[in-house]
Order: sequence, then structure tokens, then C-alpha cells
Amino acid sequence: MNQYSLTEMTTLFEHHYFSQLEKIKNNKDILNYNNHKIRHTYGVLFTAQRIMTYEKKIFDNEHIIKKAEISSLLHDIGRFYQNNGERILSWSEFEHGEFWYDILKKEWITDLSILFGVKYHNKKDIDWIFDEEDFIKLKDIEKEEVLNVLKLVRDADKLQNLEYILFNFNDRLFWLDKIDNSYTDIVLEQFLNKVCVDRKYKKTYIDNILLLAWWIFDLNFQTSNNFLKNDKFIDFIVLKLEEVSLDKDIILKIKATLEEYLK
Repeated sequence: MNQYSLTEMTTLFEHHYFSQLEKIKNNKDILNYNNHKIRHTYGVLFTAQRIMTYEKKIFDNEHIIKKAEISSLLHDIGRFYQNNGERILSWSEFEHGEFWYDILKKEWITDLSILFGVKYHNKKDIDWIFDEEDFIKLKDIEKEEVLNVLKLVRDADKLQNLEYILFNFNDRLFWLDKIDNSYTDIVLEQFLNKVCVDRKYKKTYIDNILLLAWWIFDLNFQTSNNFLKNDKFIDFIVLKLEEVSLDKDIILKIKATLEEYLK
């Protein structure tokens, strides 16, 4: 099986970024979006490394650590092919993981830990991987490695976004909705039931907050939970809901739901 270095994969990352840069022309909004994704990418790599530092029983050798680093670095390159300005600025969904997975195979990347880490990093349900023919053929120990790398990339991706927003809450890339105390009933219901909040129902500022907060229910490692607890993430969410004068009883329900999970 091929072994890849983080240095050569960084070169691959830059190659694909610059190959798409010309298509942006002078569109400032798309350039800002791509710059955000570059910062996010290296943030995800660093976050993955942080998690592995504490999860040494799972990430216990150089090979799995390297695969996890590379998959974290490469996970979002498909976003740079999303150069349709209308799509980016309206936040329409784009299957960038699956798109980039297909390109990586053409780049002769064969390691399934890397490939599936990219393909499934933002899928609503990672159980879909069990239907993949290539995954089914793996030995149990190989399946375990693929799943651990995938879970790490998913955690690092979410954590990086959550921690970034903690310090950059007013970043216009995230919050374009009018600030008020309204919410969509089905969004609140999905959140309180810990069902994946469907982005298609998001209409208001509070919906955005709930969509953001729901991500903690999809974390896989205790270390990831610990990071958010140390960051006082629940206090942050409560504060933002209080700022828009959301009903106190609803805030208490949201807080209790988060606290039940982040024990």
C-alpha cells in the first residue's frame, strides 16, 4: 500500500487550489469564501492532531496518525471547485466530499482511510459506509482503522468550525439572517430530539444557532466533548439565545439537552 507524506499532500492541496483560483477572477465574495476554507482546512488538521494527542490508544502508530493527518488536510478541497458564485453565496449544498473523493482516486490515492475520510466527513449518516463494496472487502482491523480516521476527521471538522465561531461569531460567512427571537418549530423539535437538524428548514437566526449546536451530538471522541466543555460552549449558546430574548423555558430545555450530552 502506498505511503504518502504530509508534505507531498500539501503540494497536492495547493495544486488544486491554484488550479481553480483563475476561475474566481475578481469576485471578492468567492475569494473570501475560499480564504476561509484555507484557514478552516489547516485548522482542521491542527484540531485532528490535538485530538490524537489525547486519544493515543486509538492513534497509536505513525501510519494511522499520518493517514488521519492527510485525510484532515484534504477533506475540503472539493469546495474550491464550487466556484459557482450563486451556489456559494446562497449556501446551496454541494456534494464536495463525494466529488473530491472521485478526483483523489484519479490522483492515484488508494488508501481507503484517506479516501473515505474525505468522502464521508460531512455525510449525515456515516453508516452508509457499510454498504461500500471496497469497505466490505476489508479485514475487520482495516475497517476499524478506516472508521477511526473517518470519525476523527468528522470531529475535527465540526470542532474547528465551532471553536472558530466562538471567537468570530459575527463572521458574515455564517450569519446572514435577521436577528430576532423567532424560530422554526421543526428545527427546535429536531434539536430537542437529537435528530439531525435538516438545513432545508433553517429560516431564522435561532434556527442557525440550533443547527450549529446540534453538531455536538455527532461527535465521536470523549476528547472532542472535553474540548467543548473547556471552551464553555454551552454557556456561549445560552448567551446568544438570551441576547435575542428567546423564551426562558425554551432556553432551559435547550441547555438541558446540551448538558445531558456533554457530561
